[in-house]
Amino acid sequence: MSFENLLEKALLKIAPKKKEIEEIENSSNEIKERLSKTLPEKFSVCITGSVAKGTFLSGSADIDVFILVPKEIPQTEFLGIVQRAIEKSFPKEKNEIKYAQHPYIRLYLKSKKIDVVPAYKIDSAVEMESAVDRSVLHTGYIRSKLKEGQKNEVMLLKQFLKTYDLYGAEIRVCGFSGYLCELLILKYGNFLNTIREGANWKFPFAIDIEGYYKTEKEIIEKFKTENMTVIDPVDKNRDVSSVVSDEVIYRFIFLCRSFMKNPSVNFFSGEKFKIALKGNYLKRHANLISLSFQKPNVVDDILWGQIRKFSKKTAEHLDFLGFHMLDYYSCESNGKIFILFEMLEEKLSDKKMIFGPFVCDQISVERFKAAHKNSVLFIKNGRMLAIEKREITNAAEGIKKFLKNKNEIPSHLKKTGNMKIEKKVSNKVLTEYFLWRKIFRD
Repeated sequence: MSFENLLEKALLKIAPKKKEIEEIENSSNEIKERLSKTLPEKFSVCITGSVAKGTFLSGSADIDVFILVPKEIPQTEFLGIVQRAIEKSFPKEKNEIKYAQHPYIRLYLKSKKIDVVPAYKIDSAVEMESAVDRSVLHTGYIRSKLKEGQKNEVMLLKQFLKTYDLYGAEIRVCGFSGYLCELLILKYGNFLNTIREGANWKFPFAIDIEGYYKTEKEIIEKFKTENMTVIDPVDKNRDVSSVVSDEVIYRFIFLCRSFMKNPSVNFFSGEKFKIALKGNYLKRHANLISLSFQKPNVVDDILWGQIRKFSKKTAEHLDFLGFHMLDYYSCESNGKIFILFEMLEEKLSDKKMIFGPFVCDQISVERFKAAHKNSVLFIKNGRMLAIEKREITNAAEGIKKFLKNKNEIPSHLKKTGNMKIEKKVSNKVLTEYFLWRKIFRD
């Protein structure tokens, strides 16, 4: 199958149909019209994001509504004005205040979640008071630059990333944002060129579509780039790719190479790889243990920031105890948070080696002997070596000990109640983990 036919086949499954597009457009127009009637003079309503740009995937259209506020209105009055307008416009629908980097209001309308965000009306990034002010500029830029045919190319890239949990700028994922996907398509022209380029990325490198900087070296030095920097076309001082983790970029490069070597529509669904996880695959893998708890009622960006920090500290503790940590991963399933740790060993030896100083360093040798006076001592390759009894030999006990130190548990995770440690993990969670971690053979 040619690349062209393959991508057309993938698009049939992921691109929204005419009826879905019309429904989203009608909902957007209704919201815009009703809010415009209840907002004060000089306020305006703008639909932003992938819906406004025509780059949303089927079944995942999030309507983002921005209320553009005159600069003379203080930020402290934003929320109250907007919420009153929403309550007048939609008196029977539920709404609630949400918090991320900037407070906004979530409106529940016809089984849809509509995020209504107040922001200052600006013409350039130099006028912005907060990061949300820039969002409308992003929408305007993409709509003016992205050709009609390139919208499908953006959808393909989004789905390719989404299949392997590499899509989304939220802290849980630290992946490629929708805006970054659109900029990559603008830079490289289409999906296939983006994948070809991605397969050959060499670090560090920079993308500057508007040519704000004279050289790539200038960008790398300014942003202290270690891997990728993508200059925001509407704000030359912002790196759009800064949120993308190293791990996500490395996995993207590997997937690009795999796709170019053995192209398949399965890269847009993961079905081939989900099948590969069955049978004896788990038996051939290393040792897994999970830590699970009820998901607390906390804003996702705050919650997942704490989960990432907590996961890393727990993994470092297990590594310190002597377990060879391969990877760790966190996800949500059925209202619970799961943190998986994968190690080479299920159980450690009850003895451990402690390397000391070189024999020639007499003072340090005497200190080492005094510190390990009850240990068996050796000299190996010119260094002192002590053999001691290991206090903890299995990972579950290691995690239990770590959890006893309440200072290591982030504030919001302390409210979750009992944390459960177990070896048995649901197939759904295992599949998510292995789709993320597995190196797919071509």
